[in-house]
Amino acid sequence: KRPEMAVGYDDNSKSLSLQQGSRVLSKTRWKRSRPLQRLIKNNFSSVAPMWFYSLLAGFLKHKDNETLWAGPTGSIFLAHFFRCLATIVEFSGPQASQVLASDLFDLVWDFRTADVAEIRLSVLVSVATSIAMLPQERIFNLVLREDSNFVKAIADISAADPNEECRSLSQTISRSMYEVLHDSGTALQLS
Repeated sequence: KRPEMAVGYDDNSKSLSLQQGSRVLSKTRWKRSRPLQRLIKNNFSSVAPMWFYSLLAGFLKHKDNETLWAGPTGSIFLAHFFRCLATIVEFSGPQASQVLASDLFDLVWDFRTADVAEIRLSVLVSVATSIAMLPQERIFNLVLREDSNFVKAIADISAADPNEECRSLSQTISRSMYEVLHDSGTALQLS
């Protein structure tokens, strides 16, 4: 006889015995120790603005330097620079994130039509990060202001960008904006 079938084993009622054995085994509970959850303080939030604006100042100081930005190395550097700033904004904490997000958006938005797909994708990553942190008032201004071309630009990127990742991310941004506006009672069609 096998040990797991020992409980109520009978040749004539084999299936009944297995079910009874399963029930006995299933009622056994093992104590699992769970790690204690600890609250982790975001120490980066106090220095995030300093990092962000130091990097931004360096960028503005050297933005006209053709040798720095020319060629594929310059494109890769610019794309990684935008993603670095987006990461700083993402982890900057609730106190600084809205101001940093607004400044990041203002910086990267003009690069949305760059020739290099990696730069356009980094711009969209930065825009998505910014929108997640922006106050609703700023989002309303982006969408509702007559002089704002944001909705049309996102729709154009969603439909016509040659890069699939850029099209996909811009569609995600569009849906997110629609959800924010819809949840706040302003149902607008963004596309």
